[in-house]
Amino acid sequence: EMCIRDSLLPFFYFFALCLFLLSMPGFPAVSVGASIALRRHLRLFALYFTIFIVLFLVLPRPALRLFPFSLAGTEVSAYGDVLQIGESGARYSSKKPIFRAMIEGDFSKDSLYWRGVVFSSYRKGNWIALPCLRETGQKLHWGRGAGRIRGRVFAENYFSPYVYLLDVPVAVYLPEGSLKAGPGRAVLLGENPKERFSYRFESARGPLKDGDPELYLQLEPELRESLRPLALAVAGNSPDPESAARKIKGYLLENYRYDPEARGAGGDEVLNFLFRSRRGYCEHFATAFVLLLRSIGIPARAVGGFRGGDFNPYGKFYTVRERDAHLWAEVYVPDRGWLRFDPTPTRRVASGKGPIFALASLVELLSFEWSRYFLSYSMEEQLHLFVEALLKWKYIFLFSLFLVFALRFAFKYRKKRRRSGSRRLGHVSR
Repeated sequence: EMCIRDSLLPFFYFFALCLFLLSMPGFPAVSVGASIALRRHLRLFALYFTIFIVLFLVLPRPALRLFPFSLAGTEVSAYGDVLQIGESGARYSSKKPIFRAMIEGDFSKDSLYWRGVVFSSYRKGNWIALPCLRETGQKLHWGRGAGRIRGRVFAENYFSPYVYLLDVPVAVYLPEGSLKAGPGRAVLLGENPKERFSYRFESARGPLKDGDPELYLQLEPELRESLRPLALAVAGNSPDPESAARKIKGYLLENYRYDPEARGAGGDEVLNFLFRSRRGYCEHFATAFVLLLRSIGIPARAVGGFRGGDFNPYGKFYTVRERDAHLWAEVYVPDRGWLRFDPTPTRRVASGKGPIFALASLVELLSFEWSRYFLSYSMEEQLHLFVEALLKWKYIFLFSLFLVFALRFAFKYRKKRRRSGSRRLGHVSR
């Protein structure tokens, strides 16, 4: 499991400082003496801090923003069981976060694919996913091996029934609610998602080997007749599915233009994209790629989710936004499994320099920590956080405890010496 990040420490110190200042009105109090005032001050601080810990663990989290403003848009959408090609495009431009993720392990920062829904059937311009297989409770695990990629996702503004995971999912844990297993290792929420929730996952690198390839050959006869000549002209009669996929991907990248504003001109969106407009976005590129391969008998499928995310250098997490929504493809290669292909041209390169980026990253960090520790945590997770904090900060607590006893002993010793000194003075004066 993920350990508590060091980014929580400043918040701990901040609250401790606030409680310390709240407990010291009128200090030092000359009328009662500095030592007595300091003892009273420390007792008040201990009382306030105890109350703060109890309230933090017990009280529910109100759905309040840390900042009363938002730097992002308000429109949020996500992939569902049905995807109509050509109806998204420019709508995927909102900067509003869908989820934030903390990841560790063997992963590439330049190739983050958050897989969600796996589409199987294409009918009249719509991708349709297969129904889920079974309900699994709060935990879902494939095989006995452990994933080399581990992470925790904090979702917000989340209206998709799918759980988004990296690469090849190995295990998923949802603290509250239930999960459902879908084809292609898709994972669905058992009930309507809350506005904010979190889940842990483990993933592995390498191709996915689950799934019957025969389920991903469906293609309408009229569409097959229209696409097969072009697929044969580009890929030839190569018996190697991977080689054919690379040729078709290269053809799309070289001859078609990325345009998020592309709109259909009537009829089938894929035919319009391939033979008339020759411009589109990820849904056009990935769909054309999959259907061209299916037209020559190669199993292929479309996968919907998100690609990439903005890395926060201060909190060491990724923010995935609506504008990162993406559709890519997987091609079945015998003896290897499902290989990922992304035939869409690169859309943008995230910039991460300058004072504006630094300020935005700090605001993002504060918003994330507020959502993470004050909005998203359940009672179970709050107790887990407290226990983990005790284990991680045990030396800090031990040192603090030692310091308190040392100060108490010093005060008692000083008080004792003052009394003995005053007695000696009284004896001498007499």
